[in-house]
Amino acid sequence: MIRSVTPGDLWVLQRKPRNQVVFYDEALLVRPHQPFRFGVRCLLEGTGHDRMMAVFQERGIRAFVQAKGREGRPEQDIIYLSVQRASKYKQPSDYDIWYRLLEQTCIKAGHCQVQRLYASIWSEQNDLREIFRQLGFHGYVRRAILQLSGPIGIRARRWRPCVPNRATMAGPS
Repeated sequence: MIRSVTPGDLWVLQRKPRNQVVFYDEALLVRPHQPFRFGVRCLLEGTGHDRMMAVFQERGIRAFVQAKGREGRPEQDIIYLSVQRASKYKQPSDYDIWYRLLEQTCIKAGHCQVQRLYASIWSEQNDLREIFRQLGFHGYVRRAILQLSGPIGIRARRWRPCVPNRATMAGPS
């Protein structure tokens, strides 16, 4: 069964999930995503264009998807997926559950007048990329975000301009 968040789900969100994916978002550069806090906001303020949370619950499994809206635009970013398992019975895989959850999220987003959904998937997540491809998502943009960490002053060196390769400088002979 797929439904909206309830107070009992907040208790589950506080525990460590069996499997989770936090999608890239510019806010992650400032502070980490907090699924529990996001769930509280969805419970108190409701879900809609600004934020959405769906819960899958079946035979000892709870899975969550969270999406947040972009201000002033009919768009949402999927920012979090997780699975909690309480039993060891034969159960569907995490990817099957996420497929069903994301499918319902797309339907709910359409009802809330959301026109576009985005998911910034890390390059190593090929299985997850396949789930989104099967749901109709397609590649939108590729980008690289670079970070220099540690004591910056120690590593900073004088910038050296690129020296052209002699092979490329040699014109037609």
